[in-house]
Amino acid sequence: MFEIIFLLIILFVIFKMYKRYREVTRKKNYCTCFFEGNWSDCCYQHDEDCLMAIEYLSPKMRYVADIKLKHCVDKKKGHPIIARIMYFGVRAWAHTFWWVKYWWEKNHG
Repeated sequence: MFEIIFLLIILFVIFKMYKRYREVTRKKNYCTCFFEGNWSDCCYQHDEDCLMAIEYLSPKMRYVADIKLKHCVDKKKGHPIIARIMYFGVRAWAHTFWWVKYWWEKNHG
């Protein structure tokens, strides 16, 4: 019985931490795991596009979102090197953790 209560407390704490993390990142840091610059609006749009890609389980939509982020930071904001670094970062993310959710939803959802 103690183990179940302990597990529920741990899950509650993790949930609260995650909820707080989402609130903070949504309000202040749209470029998760990357420093802020004048490209925050590009990151915000990328987050919204990625949420749609996850919603529809579409790797192509995710790829298009990543290309749009690169284009926005490069052409609209004038940071071609930062754009390429960000692009490689989001593509690395797309080929690791995001695919786990995609695979799980496709096979077990």
